Amino acid sequence: MIDMTHAMPPVVVAAYLRTYPRDTASMSAHQYAVARHARELGLGNPEFYTDHGVPSRGGKPGLKRLMAAVEDHRVDAVLVPGPFVFSIDDADAAAIVDRIQMHGCAVLEVPPLRAHGPQTGRAPIRDPYCAPAAPRLSVAQGGHTVRGS
Repeated sequence: MIDMTHAMPPVVVAAYLRTYPRDTASMSAHQYAVARHARELGLGNPEFYTDHGVPSRGGKPGLKRLMAAVEDHRVDAVLVPGPFVFSIDDADAAAIVDRIQMHGCAVLEVPPLRAHGPQTGRAPIRDPYCAPAAPRLSVAQGGHTVRGS
């Protein structure tokens, strides 16, 4: 039997974060949460693309660099807190998610940061444009990540 976990290249994961106004504490917390979630999925540490202190309607150099990597097929999955990170306009955000997915790259939504204090017991709201799991990625037993079909 052939062990396919060693024959497949590793999954390259990126993360995109944007804060406005500039908020160093919030950005650090989000980077930690995204990196932790990537490890929980068995994806390893993501390469971060950030637009720290950049408004939604402004030029976003971090997003431009991410899109170049996606279009060059250097990224297999992008972790985001939600599509709102791309734009506050829902249609614009959905178009960016579609563009990323068009290049064969999964967009994965990171669970929201847990607030301090009592939990509400409610499930987090998921955006229909971001998948909680990628259909073309799967994690095999033993922590090896392999590509799906």
